Amino acid sequence: MRAAMNGAHKLSLEEAQTSWFVRQGGDCSAVRIGESACGRGLFAARSIRAGEQIVRIPHDLVLTAEKLDDCVKKLLSTEYDWCPLTLLILAEQHKGEASRWAPYVSCLPSFGDHHSTIFWEKEELKFLECTRAFRGTAERREMISDEYISVKNVISSCPHVFGEDISLFQFAHAYATVVSRAWNGALSSEISMRPFVDFCNHDPVSHATVSHDSCKDATVIIAERDYTKGEEVFISYGKRSNAVLAVDYGFVLPNNLSDQKLELMGAFNMPTLQNADGTESGELPVILEEVLDSADWEDGVVLPQARAFSRIICLDSLEDIQSMIQESDTLQAPLAYQPRKDVAKETRAMNFLLEMIQESITSHEQALLMLQSAPDHVNKIRRGMAEAVLDGELRVLENSRGWLKDCLPNGQEQA
Repeated sequence: MRAAMNGAHKLSLEEAQTSWFVRQGGDCSAVRIGESACGRGLFAARSIRAGEQIVRIPHDLVLTAEKLDDCVKKLLSTEYDWCPLTLLILAEQHKGEASRWAPYVSCLPSFGDHHSTIFWEKEELKFLECTRAFRGTAERREMISDEYISVKNVISSCPHVFGEDISLFQFAHAYATVVSRAWNGALSSEISMRPFVDFCNHDPVSHATVSHDSCKDATVIIAERDYTKGEEVFISYGKRSNAVLAVDYGFVLPNNLSDQKLELMGAFNMPTLQNADGTESGELPVILEEVLDSADWEDGVVLPQARAFSRIICLDSLEDIQSMIQESDTLQAPLAYQPRKDVAKETRAMNFLLEMIQESITSHEQALLMLQSAPDHVNKIRRGMAEAVLDGELRVLENSRGWLKDCLPNGQEQA
């Protein structure tokens, strides 16, 4: 939702967007579009009191897959999440000024303005090879490519909707724009884009309320606190680590508190379960479903499922497996969640985990050193993003290493 635009056109585009939004029945009188350190954002046009409506967008202005041309809907499979809205954006772009949403579409990120890692060059991505963002980038690229191939016949069958052709790069750019700006399940069961509302930048501690007003059939943002004139108004996109922000949104946050919530398995790049859309869920493989139990991170406390994973990996015989099952039954605890009764086996399992953490720490430290000596031509924004992702994961790993060492039976760390 952070989109830096070309300086020569900023003011006219912003004014056109605001004027169009009001003409379409929206209410944004409390705020104005302005420039922040993160690109465009919404700023208080006057003093705003807690509980006051900041923005209202009528439901018929919301972009959903239902607004696709009938020709496209008949040909399009229902199995896609982001793809239908991607095609809608491409269709509206093809209409140009004839599109009802032309002022909004013209304010979407231009080519080169989106810093999602899926657009990074190979030289830029190498700094992230040890991170979750690197794997997430590869998976997102593959997903986009697969969906592009799947809908290419739809695009070619509807030239009156999309024009003569849509390249993979054009499709990927629209796809990334949708992923970074769309609302998914928060306000309705369908993925949607809500003009003007998506100018709000992300603050993980913001508690501004975004909800559906059924009486007015509109989406509204309600201020969670008082704002003074000129102050930027934020919403929260949810708990997002810098790795997720870099891949899906194209920005990062310095000292991101959500990095402290990273699942340890993802932090040192172990495979995890995927969400329905193919993105990483951060949970352990299904083969370990017995040890899955939601748990929050507490400043470096190694999650129970990570410790359970190491205990299971270090099992060395059928008898040992049976012994673990019996221990869990006796304690009425999930499999492998409790320390082994055999101190030597517990020490071995925790040292195994420590070795994995240390290997990842070393990889992150080496990547940061490589980043410091990066050539001048490497994009400065992306260099800063890479540093934030690496720093966040490294902080989690170092805290986890210290916590785990303190928990070793009798301090028996492997030499």
